[in-house]
Amino acid sequence: MNRSTRIIGVVIFTSVLSACSQQDADKSTASQAEVKPVSKELLLTQRAEDRWQALIAWDMEKAYAYLSPGTREAMPLPVYMKKQAVSPFQMTDAVVKNTQCGEQVCTLKMELRYIYNGTVAAMRGQEDITRITEKWIEADGNWFYMPN
Repeated sequence: MNRSTRIIGVVIFTSVLSACSQQDADKSTASQAEVKPVSKELLLTQRAEDRWQALIAWDMEKAYAYLSPGTREAMPLPVYMKKQAVSPFQMTDAVVKNTQCGEQVCTLKMELRYIYNGTVAAMRGQEDITRITEKWIEADGNWFYMPN
């Protein structure tokens, strides 16, 4: 193979690589344009419902991770677990109904389904729904539940 043939081969090879690279870059840019940012309200709704699903599944370590950093500092995991264990209510579902946000604080109105398992025999086993309000704060670039 002579020198001019090799040069032509290198030029063709470089042109093909360049074209492929540009095509991949165009696809990447197009797919990035299709990704829409998630709203604060949607993110909070997901985090709140995930936290409640962890509580329902009795995954206390996961639920504990949703507490604000200050709350976790003041209440170690074993204390948190003990507080959760004394509840006469077995939660079965949680749904965010409304979210109102400020800059670093959001209020979520939620609906919880539960079964009563307390000491009042006449009520034991009854299912009901309650409505609660939760406060979430932004800290360290994420949102955390702030208990009352």
